[in-house]
Amino acid sequence: HIPLLFQARGFGLEDNDLQESGGNDVTYLAGFMQLLAPGVASSIQKAAGLVWKEAKWEHDETNDFVPVDVWDDNDEETTTDTSKYSTKIRPDPVVDCGIRTTEHLSYDKWKGLGQHVDSDSDYTVLVALSDPDDYQGGGFSLCPENYLDLWRETVDEAALGGSDCLRKITVKPNRLSAIVFLSNFMHGVEDIKTSGRVTFANELWRYGNVPAMGMRPSPSMYVLGTDEDNDDSSYDNDDDSSYDDDDENDYEDDDEEDTF
Repeated sequence: HIPLLFQARGFGLEDNDLQESGGNDVTYLAGFMQLLAPGVASSIQKAAGLVWKEAKWEHDETNDFVPVDVWDDNDEETTTDTSKYSTKIRPDPVVDCGIRTTEHLSYDKWKGLGQHVDSDSDYTVLVALSDPDDYQGGGFSLCPENYLDLWRETVDEAALGGSDCLRKITVKPNRLSAIVFLSNFMHGVEDIKTSGRVTFANELWRYGNVPAMGMRPSPSMYVLGTDEDNDDSSYDNDDDSSYDDDDENDYEDDDEEDTF
C-alpha cells in the first residue's frame, strides 16, 4: 500500500450510533485512477449511469437538494443563492457527478464491516477483486431503504440497517462484477471467517472529481475549504470534469462487468 494514503479504518459506536463494529484497511486512490487509468474511471461512472437508468432513478425529478456552496449559515436545508452543482435528488452519475473517493479495501485483519451509510455521496460502486471461493463468510449486505426516511418514522435498530433490517439483501459477487447502490442505503459486510476478501470501492458525488492525494474529503472541506462537517473518521466513509458527454455511448454496458 501507499503509506501516505493508507488507513486502518475501524468503525465504532463511539463515532456514530448508526454504525456497528468492524472495519477495513483502505488505500485511497482517487485522482490517481483518473490520471493513470482513465478508462477504468469512465467505466465506473458508466456502470452507475446504467443502473441510474435501469432503476429509473433518472425519472426522479425532485429538484430540492441544497448543495454545500449555497447552504444558509443557519440552516443546511435552505439555499441562499443558485448553486453551480446539481440540485437533483438523483443526479446523473455521468454528467452531474465526479468520483469522490476510490478505495482499495482489504479485510485480512478484520472480521466484518458494520452497517453504515456513505454520507454526502450520491452513488456507491463496489467492484469485487476476489472470487467468492477466495474467502469464507464476508457476504455484502444491503438494506434498500433510505435511512433518513426511516429515521423520521422510527428509531428501531432493525429498520435502520441492523442484522434483521427489512428486505435485506446479501450477496458474494464474482470477481470483477459490480454492485451499484444509493450511498444513503445502509450496507456492510457479514462476519468474515478467513482472509482473502478484497474490494475496489468508489463513491460518486455531485461536487466533481477529487484530485490525487484526496482522502474522501467532506463537502465543506472540498468545496468551501472548511472542515466543519469533516466526519471521515467515522466514515459517514474545484474540478468540474465529470465525463460530460451527451453521446448515448456513455451508458453502453461493458461485457466484463455484471451490475447488480
